[in-house]
Amino acid sequence: MLSQHIIDQLQPYDFDRLAGMPHDWSTQRLAKEHEEAFRLAARQLQRERGGGRVRGEDIRQLLARQFGVAYSLNGVYDLMKRLGMVWISARALSPYADPMAQAEFKKKLRPGSRSNAAPGHCA
Repeated sequence: MLSQHIIDQLQPYDFDRLAGMPHDWSTQRLAKEHEEAFRLAARQLQRERGGGRVRGEDIRQLLARQFGVAYSLNGVYDLMKRLGMVWISARALSPYADPMAQAEFKKKLRPGSRSNAAPGHCA
């Protein structure tokens, strides 16, 4: 139960006038119908990167540029979590990497040589 003092202090404010007024805060800025397009755009951004990971700031800029919605970094992370998107990514791909040479090297490895390495030195 509110004390009379608190009620007296709040009385000059007309809280009923606030009902129905437009507000600029929202628990969800990206419309539901744009969620799948956003998922695809985020994946495309990762593919275009060619290695490494997309940062929260990159996603924030993508949302502003393509979908016209403004998010804070925390809001971006909350959105990604809500949509079930994870931030785990592969290691950066070196521009000098040669997949053919790597495949050839793996063929020439002695069987079991990786399992005999000291713990923590080979993954």
